[in-house]
Amino acid sequence: MSAQGNGVEGAQWRGGGSDGLPREVRRQTSRRAGPDAGKVVGWLHRQTGAEVALVCNHAESVASHIEGFPRETLRPLAPLLARMSSGQLAAAATRAEGLHVRCEALGADEPHPVLVVAGRSEPRPEAVSLTSHVGLGAAFLASLLMCQPSR
Repeated sequence: MSAQGNGVEGAQWRGGGSDGLPREVRRQTSRRAGPDAGKVVGWLHRQTGAEVALVCNHAESVASHIEGFPRETLRPLAPLLARMSSGQLAAAATRAEGLHVRCEALGADEPHPVLVVAGRSEPRPEAVSLTSHVGLGAAFLASLLMCQPSR
């Protein structure tokens, strides 16, 4: 997807910086409303220009995604996403529906949510690193949510 969000056809994995991620995590941990996966997914999209989704419940539902995320990409990835969700794999790179796809399993508890990042071109090393950083940030936010006292 282009930086303007005009469609997956122009997707390029841009290099960005991980500077904004710690800021976003700090902002979310200071809020009373709890973590917002959409903000983290959106941040990764802005940094890489790639399509991003967070898949949950043994890869059966999409918890958060960038508008225009090519959901048809998830169907051929279903066996891989199920393995990741069950803890058999922590990260994977593959191709599906003509896209380069990187997946990161998040958190310590099963079923693991899986971060799915897709783009037309092969990701640059900086984009791969950012995807891993987002996975760590999202896992941290999820663990904080589980530690929130009930109200």
